[in-house]
Amino acid sequence: MHYKNGRQVNVGDWVVGISHNSANKPVCGLVVELMPKQGPCNIKIHRWEDETFTEQGQWRRIPAVESRGKEDYGDAKEFITVEDGLRMVKAVVQWGNYDSPYLC
Repeated sequence: MHYKNGRQVNVGDWVVGISHNSANKPVCGLVVELMPKQGPCNIKIHRWEDETFTEQGQWRRIPAVESRGKEDYGDAKEFITVEDGLRMVKAVVQWGNYDSPYLC
């Protein structure tokens, strides 16, 4: 099982990408389980986001930093590790080339 850039998936990786429940918005989370027999839903991640809900008729918001997070699922090929994402940004900013040797 591999990420979008070909790197092998490991439990404990911090990742960023599009999950099955993120409405096509990037999310950041921690890989907590590999599920190779599940086809396109082959990793389980634990992710954090702001939570908004009503409590006694009033809107309440819990910031992501105070949230317990939630489980989500995705296709590993839609994610990269956070570390690789930072390397890519560094390469683009420093060298102007996304296909830089500094990505590995």
